[in-house]
Amino acid sequence: MFRKAQVWSIDVILAIVIFGFIMVAVASFALLERPDAQSLQRDAQFISAQLSGTPIPGCPGTLVVGNTIDEDVLKCLLGREYSTVKQNINPGTDFCLFFEDERGQIILLTRTDGNTTYGFGSSSVSLSGHPCGENIS
Repeated sequence: MFRKAQVWSIDVILAIVIFGFIMVAVASFALLERPDAQSLQRDAQFISAQLSGTPIPGCPGTLVVGNTIDEDVLKCLLGREYSTVKQNINPGTDFCLFFEDERGQIILLTRTDGNTTYGFGSSSVSLSGHPCGENIS
């Protein structure tokens, strides 16, 4: 009888230790994956400044002129590969360029090939549950 109690105690202790390691690993992973708001805002300002001041290769100028989006440059941008644009503006992080209307609804963009998308950028960024740049049927 004494042996059964010892074996049961070791099993419980082992289970608690394993559970503890799993909880620490999950909590660490969840905390490491989320950038803070200041970091995201700083990245957004940098990317915005780059798109306002850096011409996109093969496009007729900069995307933002004053407070207005140049539609010709936007159409040209939508025809480019994300990796090429990312390399040109060198943001140091993945990004997704999207537009909202006055109600906060995402405006759909039409690519040069006729496909519609929620935005332009990295598919690792999600917009309303859809990867950025994903074609919408």
